[in-house]
Amino acid sequence: MRTRAIVPLLLLVAILATVGRLPEQVGSVVWSPEEEISTDFGTENQIYPSIAAEGGRVHIVWQDEGDGDADIMHRLFNGVSWQPEEEISTDVLNEDQGWPRIALEGDEPHVVWADEGDGDPDVYYRHFNGTSWEPEMEISTDSGNEVNAVPSIAVENGEVHIVWHDESDGDSDIYYRHFNGSDWEPELEISSDLGTENQTFPAIAVENGRIHVVWMNRADGDFDIYYRLHDGIDWQPEEEISVDTESETQGNPRIAAEAGDVHAVWSFSSLTGDVHIYHRHFDGSVWLPERMVNVERVGTFDFQFWPDVAVDMGKAYVVWQDGQVLVDFPFAENDIHLRVLHGDEWTPEMEVSSDIGTEMQAHASVAVENGTAYMVWQDMGDDDSDIYFRRGEHFIPPESEAIPPQQYWHRSSLVDIGWTASDDLNLAEVSLFYRHSTDNSSWSDWDVFSTNDSISGTSSSGSFSFDVPDGDGYYEIYSVAKDVHDNLEMSPQAADTRVGVDTSNPTIVAIEPADESTDVQVEASIEITFSEGMDETATNDAFSLMGNGSAVDGTIVWSSDSMTLTFHPAEDLDEGKTYQITVEASAGDVAGNGLTSTSETSFETRKSGEEQSFLDLYWWILVLVAIVLIVLTLIAWRMRRRPGPDFETLEEESTH
Repeated sequence: MRTRAIVPLLLLVAILATVGRLPEQVGSVVWSPEEEISTDFGTENQIYPSIAAEGGRVHIVWQDEGDGDADIMHRLFNGVSWQPEEEISTDVLNEDQGWPRIALEGDEPHVVWADEGDGDPDVYYRHFNGTSWEPEMEISTDSGNEVNAVPSIAVENGEVHIVWHDESDGDSDIYYRHFNGSDWEPELEISSDLGTENQTFPAIAVENGRIHVVWMNRADGDFDIYYRLHDGIDWQPEEEISVDTESETQGNPRIAAEAGDVHAVWSFSSLTGDVHIYHRHFDGSVWLPERMVNVERVGTFDFQFWPDVAVDMGKAYVVWQDGQVLVDFPFAENDIHLRVLHGDEWTPEMEVSSDIGTEMQAHASVAVENGTAYMVWQDMGDDDSDIYFRRGEHFIPPESEAIPPQQYWHRSSLVDIGWTASDDLNLAEVSLFYRHSTDNSSWSDWDVFSTNDSISGTSSSGSFSFDVPDGDGYYEIYSVAKDVHDNLEMSPQAADTRVGVDTSNPTIVAIEPADESTDVQVEASIEITFSEGMDETATNDAFSLMGNGSAVDGTIVWSSDSMTLTFHPAEDLDEGKTYQITVEASAGDVAGNGLTSTSETSFETRKSGEEQSFLDLYWWILVLVAIVLIVLTLIAWRMRRRPGPDFETLEEESTH
């Protein structure tokens, strides 16, 4: 509206945006060409559109400034073609009507707007009864020049719910009025404040008799998002649903609800200058933590604004205004972006609007029915604002899952891996991916095993004959589905299922005491080492130690890798006895592969009374002493045989 500042507090910032890359679009969403649905003969502005859709019919309202003042226009797509636009607000002079919102039930649109016909803005309402437009009526009441503006509307089961902000007591408060199917009940202030706090820009949604309202609330020096519920019986206490730790501004909220699920979105302006789109979801029990919707650009300022939200079949569709600062700052290019929440995952961010220059697209509105999203926005591509429309469908990629087999370990190299897949339109294929490890620790890269490209429909199931490509070991597996429009399911963060494959029989590597050992200590334990990890329970049952025809009691202890069994007899073994160690073929590995045959070995313990003699114990010392004596004898013998000195020669030499 031009003659009054019925504008969001952050509107002046809306021309600012940040430099950054366009979001990546993945898959092939089915888009209709965008089209201009408003008509003008010059530079008139068409702004602030709102959209509703049901039964394949689409209704759009907007503010038109074509005849020197602002009026409310309506246009219908009847399922086949666009019908001529029509003015649905009436005025005698150059009054302004603006900020329209529309709700639809059946083929009966309900529209509200702010009207300045008596010098101040008031909230007006008009209803199409299926045949004709009923007279417009003023919904808000005031005794002077109070401002009643920025309305929002919801309709269910013939009952109409309208909220707006009212400035009758010196500050802005949120008011509500209800048509109960027969009469309009008195308006009611539903926001609470203790002084001159401002509550503004409300939005409303209704489902199953529950009324959900959000608004901007300035109670603690900054704007926060508040929510209030009417549970079908009474209004519950309002609560703040935005979270901030400093003086950040949260603004321009929208809300949508379906079957107990509530989705609220708003813009968040941080102290750093970034503006993001935030979302919060009430899942029927609690409010989940808020989440940023837009993909944050690194290293630059972000500016995302004017969000809207619609919910359909459990999925939340969020549109908003995204901008980029250009060389000719402060003018900026703004585009319309979309993201869809399905389950706990967001689709990649998509640009809905298209332009070839620095046009500005703003104030998007979205309606969704049966998976088809209808979006409108104002576009400044030709030096004035016009209303543009686009339809998109099949935003959600298909989903699939590899089904875990009934058992983890398999003794065959051929394993059946079941799968299921679903899509909201038509499936095209499902692929099975795997990776392999020999030690359940170091893994190969993911690789595709096989693709089934003969599936179709909205749901399908089947199985792959997984002929293990890398032999025995550990396998992690997941599936990925694709639809007929090449929307590809994202790979999961973790494998859908895991299987172990072991086609070889275990063997016994060593047995202590060894077969036919003698003189075994009576305190000895039995230790059996296998070639691989064993099924401890089955192997325990297959093991026995027999002596004199009786089983020996004791305790079995396994190594941490289940490869070594140690049997500790409960008492010392008998002396001089023969014992038999038996491991039956039923001893198996963790996959259930048994030994190829039963293993039987024996040993004999030291005989009773056999004391080892001194020589038995110290013979090696005697050998060593003998060697030393021999060496000393040889040395002495050689010393005796050495020639002595010639005394006669020595005497003659001395006389000379």
